[in-house]
Amino acid sequence: DDVAASAAAAYVALREMAQRISHEEWPELSARPPERVAASEYRVRHILTHDPAGSWVATLDGVVEGVALATKRDSIWFLSLLTIGPALQSAGAGKRLLDTSLTYAADCEGAWIMSSVDPRALRRYHQAGFEMHPGFDVKGPIDRTLLEPTNGIVEGDWAADGDFVDEVSREVRGAACGPDKIAFVERGLRLIKVEDGRDRGFAAFNAGELWNVAATSPRLGYQLVMEASAHTPADGEFGFGAITSAQQWATDVSMALRMSFSLGTSLCFRGKIGTMTAYLANGAYG
Repeated sequence: DDVAASAAAAYVALREMAQRISHEEWPELSARPPERVAASEYRVRHILTHDPAGSWVATLDGVVEGVALATKRDSIWFLSLLTIGPALQSAGAGKRLLDTSLTYAADCEGAWIMSSVDPRALRRYHQAGFEMHPGFDVKGPIDRTLLEPTNGIVEGDWAADGDFVDEVSREVRGAACGPDKIAFVERGLRLIKVEDGRDRGFAAFNAGELWNVAATSPRLGYQLVMEASAHTPADGEFGFGAITSAQQWATDVSMALRMSFSLGTSLCFRGKIGTMTAYLANGAYG
């Protein structure tokens, strides 16, 4: 019963943050495009279904004002969403929500978060013992004259290649995708994959956004991004985020495609995480 209210509360909080920090103008809650509403509610419903013990809300007078969503894949905990509406900000609700959500990580070897640039959120994560790895987000139209040839990358099939995806994800980030493959399928994402000797990798994307890349070598990560970007419509843009200093290959391919950089999503780690050799994360599912 909290799905729609949670998605709405998260939007209100994120809209307030965008206006306060980036001076961005987002539509009013009632003016959200229907497809964005559906996507937000899908995220809440998916995680509530597969990770009920990681799904929490903060209420005030019976109204949802804050949301925390966390997943647990193998021994890795991931914070998908943590928002606090204006009515509860600076009242300790954010810390209580995070602390409660972290109880779901009690038996995990590692935990990680993709953080916005909100200084209050970053401070809260640091106080909870997370290491900060600042990142860039990139976006822009794809100039097809800049595309480089890729070798050995083929179209994947989510049903036939599910084990492959989980194996690569487990090797690179320390945890399989698990039930999040369901979300990738239902959200209509394409899958491409590559195997080159002992190295292998995959990418999940749609026409305008790269959702996930996992590869056992930076070289294959670079090629997967190049191949995914080639499917951008002629009049569209392509983007992804959370490029940290540990992912120079992602910086290289973004520069090669002349994409625009902005300070953006940071990664925050605690405990034992995978090698992250060549990994680009998705904000909702890690």
